[in-house]
Amino acid sequence: MWVASTVVIGAAALVLALNFWIVFSQVVNVRGVEPNVLHSIQKLLAHEELYADPAAAPFDVVQYTPLYYYAVAGLARATGISDGDVGRLYVLARLVSISFLIASLVLAQVLVMALTGGARAAAIVSSAVLAIVTSPWQALARPDAMTAFLLMVMLYAVVRSFSARWLIWLLIASAAGAGAAGAKQSGMFGVLAVALYFAGCRAWRPFWVFSSSVAAWLIAGAAVAYGLFGSHPLISNVVDGLDNGASLRAAWENTYEPFLAHFAVLLVATTVAAVRHVRPLRLGGRPFLALYCATMFVLSTIAALKVGSATNYYNDFFWAAVPFLAVEVWDALRQPVWPAPPVLLGGCLYAIVVAATITTHQVDRYWLSIRDDRLATREGVVRRLRTELTSCPNSYLVSFDEAVALLLHDRALAPQTELAVIQHRRRVVDYAAFEEMVTDGRVNLLVAKAKPTQFLGVDFSAARLVAVVDGWQIFRPSTSHCL
Repeated sequence: MWVASTVVIGAAALVLALNFWIVFSQVVNVRGVEPNVLHSIQKLLAHEELYADPAAAPFDVVQYTPLYYYAVAGLARATGISDGDVGRLYVLARLVSISFLIASLVLAQVLVMALTGGARAAAIVSSAVLAIVTSPWQALARPDAMTAFLLMVMLYAVVRSFSARWLIWLLIASAAGAGAAGAKQSGMFGVLAVALYFAGCRAWRPFWVFSSSVAAWLIAGAAVAYGLFGSHPLISNVVDGLDNGASLRAAWENTYEPFLAHFAVLLVATTVAAVRHVRPLRLGGRPFLALYCATMFVLSTIAALKVGSATNYYNDFFWAAVPFLAVEVWDALRQPVWPAPPVLLGGCLYAIVVAATITTHQVDRYWLSIRDDRLATREGVVRRLRTELTSCPNSYLVSFDEAVALLLHDRALAPQTELAVIQHRRRVVDYAAFEEMVTDGRVNLLVAKAKPTQFLGVDFSAARLVAVVDGWQIFRPSTSHCL
């Protein structure tokens, strides 16, 4: 047990060091298309509408609910970071995320200690495991870490509500749950899991207090958002913007298979432990975590059918399952009844192998393979593009590299090219206005690694090569008014 704990804590320290390197690295995109999120923050700093019509210039989509965007933008204004200071904006956004990660790890320890009567060793090891299995998503310029922290606050508040001042703790839980949904739509999964638990226990007073409080927060937030943006832009972005389509094959290849390859044993252990606490279902910290884990796993599995999903779809499941298992293992160590000893030994060996495997993979994928893909590598092509754009007023460009689009935020159209292609292919957005801008010559430049032929229904095969800068090819469409 001590050997396994030492290996896990050492691996977690290495993974956290890697995450801090990511924060300050200025690597363009670690996972999850971070430039899309940075673009949305830039809009706030440039005093643009956060949610606008995706069918109108600049043809962008802001996919997530707004809390993370406003938090980072507010800190950026307070620290003097502008929308054009992309490098510092990367650092700030990732620093916000890793701060929420550290807070979540601390809260996970507090949760485990509350359920075990102060087992500090179990709490530390559970936090170490969480640092490993949720990396690197919790250190990225994305709302994942903020959502996870608010869900952890909700979890802890619900657990505390079983022992003292239940009304106050449930009101805290409801505010945190609504906040999680305000940071990322998947935060609603946690809210549904809590409501389902109270309903399953037939604890109707807590159910109505929690559900009505969450509803009040969400209605108030929706009313403010409606007043700021209107219904069409909101729905077009935070609802239709997630409409990537569904694919069981893609979900298996990108999400289910890698998840099961590493965590099948953890999933089985969580299931076996959960069954002990939900038959019959009753009020209490451990039964609550048991049903919460089951609900989050089911909802995350369904959500992962969306095209573009990855293993981070299970991170909110991990944030509950790992503390829950830590509590169960602590009980087994205090009262070792057969077959607990050999099962625990097998679990220790599994923890050692998984910690070593995941850490090695992360060092390779998130340091060795991407450490040179930084903002600085775009400086040459951005200078050339600025020169071209300056000589041709009222013109725009399309960049097939999201980082270049960030660095030229005020002149880039369809800055999230991959997302725009999906929206066009699924006919979620009508890009007739984009075609009109190309036809009337306002799209002056294209930049890519290879010549684009078609984009959003427009034929660019006649575009002329203007220059090649540091491997980036700059093209001018035949319709440009700056020929």
